[in-house]
Amino acid sequence: MTNPERRAFLDRHRQSEFPGSIVDVLAAARQGRDLIAEFENQKGMQVANTPEERQQGLRSSHQAGNTEASMAFPNTPPNQEFNTRGMRAPIDINQFNDAGNLVKSYEAVPPGVSNLKMSSQGGTVIETPSKMQAGGVSLDYRVAQELAKRKGSTPEFYLASADTMGYHESGPNQRMAINALQEPTPTGRGTFQIEGKDGSNTLETAQKHLRRTMGYWGETPPQNIMDSRDAAQLTYEEQRALTLAHLLQGPASMADYASGKSTLAEVWATGWKKKFKNPEEKQLGINKFNASRLDAKKKGIPEPNYIKRKLGGKKRK
Repeated sequence: MTNPERRAFLDRHRQSEFPGSIVDVLAAARQGRDLIAEFENQKGMQVANTPEERQQGLRSSHQAGNTEASMAFPNTPPNQEFNTRGMRAPIDINQFNDAGNLVKSYEAVPPGVSNLKMSSQGGTVIETPSKMQAGGVSLDYRVAQELAKRKGSTPEFYLASADTMGYHESGPNQRMAINALQEPTPTGRGTFQIEGKDGSNTLETAQKHLRRTMGYWGETPPQNIMDSRDAAQLTYEEQRALTLAHLLQGPASMADYASGKSTLAEVWATGWKKKFKNPEEKQLGINKFNASRLDAKKKGIPEPNYIKRKLGGKKRK
């Protein structure tokens, strides 16, 4: 960043009502984000003043179809927990202490996540629509675009499919938690329970699949993803990108799934879980997955929408 650019941010920070510090503004600018512009675009955001408003959060706005809404939660107590139950799209959650410093941040939190604990400093928490990365498009969305290009359907279809898989994999006690650990033995880690070397080593395979996928674009994966030995330490977007790349490059017939010839449960069983001793155990696993899928739908996880295609002269969903 040049000195004139730095001075411009200092001037804008003094003139704006942005609650964060100039240190946060400059740090974000080095990452390609303009926090002041984002804040000014959110002028007129909702403010949660009553207990009812704080409990409801952005849920009612999302359920009414307004996923671009933002909300501020002033005077948030220390260690307060937030959630995205009932949301219809990912959001960013940022906590600023009374001095205006950013002290806690969750990016691209998907619907259905609980127990998002804020820091012990209290202050103001702001929920906003998730800001995409990489020139406006996040890595997981780009992988979903590649799936749609090669296998059919839409990126949103695959993102919703991954969210449903994550809901099932993370289990009833850690629903959608990005740092979920498999119970009782923590071989599976993160929302999608990606196993490392102490298990089936799905993480290393998924990393190879992500490298192959990004090779289509003439790019290499972010180093932090490739160096990771614990999926629970990655962001949700990074975990979901690995999952989608694994589905794209793995054994599941994603084209059949996109066209309606197979189901998400079958994709999960053949392309993700894979470890079944016999057909009966596999069917039991599929039944449990379908139960989770229906529960996820009730909790606000978007249901994948099949595109109608002509198959053998008939339309299928």
